Amino acid sequence: MIDVLVQSSAPLRSRMEYAAATGLSMAGFDYRFVSELHGDERIVLCYGAKTGALDAFCRDGGILIEMRPCAWLYDPEADPAKFHGIANSMPPPPSHFPIFPLSPLPFLGDAPRNGEDNIITLHRLGRGVRCISNADIFGNLFFHLSRLEERHSPKRDELGRFRSKDSMLGKSGLLHRPVVDEIVGVLIRAVIECCRRTGTVVLRKALWPEGQRFAAFLSHDVDHPFKWTPKRILYETWRSARLLLSAKPVEGVRKLRRMFRSLPKNRDPYWTFGELMAWEEQACVRSSFYFSAKRRIKTDPSYNIYDREVRRIARTLAVCGWEIGLHGSYDSYNDPHMLEADKRALERAVSRTAGGIRQHFLRFDYEVTLGNQEIAGFEYDASLGYADHEGFRAGTSFPFHPYDFQQERGRHLIEIPLAMMDGTLAQHRGYDEEEATECVQRFLTVARKHRGVFSFLVHQSFLDEDECPYMRRLYRNLLAQIAEEDVYCVPGRELARWWRDRESLRIADYPPIEHQTLPQNNTEQHRKDGSLPWSSVKFRGRKSVNFIFQSERSIPHIVLFLEPIAQPEDWEVSLDGCAYQRRNEEGAIRLELSSVERNSTIRLDLFYRRDRQDR
Repeated sequence: MIDVLVQSSAPLRSRMEYAAATGLSMAGFDYRFVSELHGDERIVLCYGAKTGALDAFCRDGGILIEMRPCAWLYDPEADPAKFHGIANSMPPPPSHFPIFPLSPLPFLGDAPRNGEDNIITLHRLGRGVRCISNADIFGNLFFHLSRLEERHSPKRDELGRFRSKDSMLGKSGLLHRPVVDEIVGVLIRAVIECCRRTGTVVLRKALWPEGQRFAAFLSHDVDHPFKWTPKRILYETWRSARLLLSAKPVEGVRKLRRMFRSLPKNRDPYWTFGELMAWEEQACVRSSFYFSAKRRIKTDPSYNIYDREVRRIARTLAVCGWEIGLHGSYDSYNDPHMLEADKRALERAVSRTAGGIRQHFLRFDYEVTLGNQEIAGFEYDASLGYADHEGFRAGTSFPFHPYDFQQERGRHLIEIPLAMMDGTLAQHRGYDEEEATECVQRFLTVARKHRGVFSFLVHQSFLDEDECPYMRRLYRNLLAQIAEEDVYCVPGRELARWWRDRESLRIADYPPIEHQTLPQNNTEQHRKDGSLPWSSVKFRGRKSVNFIFQSERSIPHIVLFLEPIAQPEDWEVSLDGCAYQRRNEEGAIRLELSSVERNSTIRLDLFYRRDRQDR
């Protein structure tokens, strides 16, 4: 349990608490916000709070983490010159983290105090550790996740979208890096290092249900289910006729032949739903399909959900386990009534609740659209990405709760960021097959490295080789690769629900290890390097560390890590309340819990057997 002290006035305090909660939740640490200490704390994070009175706590073996907030990362009016300077130019020179082998990180904020150029510094204080973050970790998270720069920038493209080239990450060439995920990694390593130096055991939740290496979210927007509409047939006939009468008669004949061969509905090159289902079934994955409800204007998708064949395939997909979400029409991003009407129409047509949504053309306003979606009752949105460039628009691949500036709180709705889509690769970026494949592999590598989410959108119409010659091969190869990897690949709704399940597991009681268990003959070594070799700890009788936790939701499966533990095999685990499996890993004990019931209380006891030297 990490106790968080936040000191600031509203609304800055609400924003700081949101950022701290989001960062700690992504990291997998349990936390609670406190206004004062009660004596049972083990790890205290002071964010903007004065720490002078905590020296005694630290000397007695506690872990004190200090972080100074940077106000303009939360509120541009606090320092307009700095905010607009950073939003319109390159970031400051990257800092680095000397304690851990990490690449340079692009932190924003004020210059570190005392001229310190390290992100994290650790100081020994008595039996405890004082950890000073010279960068505002949570402020950086808020800046990226709240899309503060979009809120204060009037720049938009012809469709009303914020462009990648106008973003700070785009200008800095950092769109390919999930900087928020990297910053969360710094937080994890800092906390675990502090625990290692003080002999504290911390409980951390794995990112994915069975501890998979990373997650994949595959999705399909249905813009045009049929290629050969009457209007399209007339247009293609006219084009072919012009080619026949020009210097390219062979190409004209080829186009006419291809069109007439595929005119029957079962051979329409856009009608690839059966192929997608077969490929994904073979790879043992399920994806999300987003269908539009009603065509109102020519920029909307070219069908209505009540069209007989469209409705039938949507129902077939739903019955077979694929998710059916709403593809919000062109103007619905800022029209709450249209959004609600489209949601009701889709749900009636497929006899399923639509939990997820992606806006057409990725037309998306962070405040207006998310607010309307939340009011309409959606569980998650999947629109936060760029059409003109692949990358991480909010600096993260992880799901998260967007910030509501009107209510000054995190939204209930979850955002699943979009990293790339087929049109971006083939059209906006103009990649050939080799370049597109390399791009996909690069983002898969990023997902593995940070245990994040690989999010990829493929329109079913893009499997037509006239639209994109290589997308069919690229997607099939991707599915084959995912089938061979340790990946959590589920539809968006299931991914969002898992994220809520993970958040709901909270520690109700977390007593610390008593420091009198330190062996007297290791006091000198402990004072020198802060290490606590568990194999040297001698107990008289059985000592234990107890964790009592509860869940607000029923969780089918979750993985927990007890860390850092130098000799996991020297410890026994007793768990009641649900079935579990235990596996030792380097520096950690891994627990796999199954069938955690809602509101149940689970007690976990960690026992040290005996000193290895006594055996």
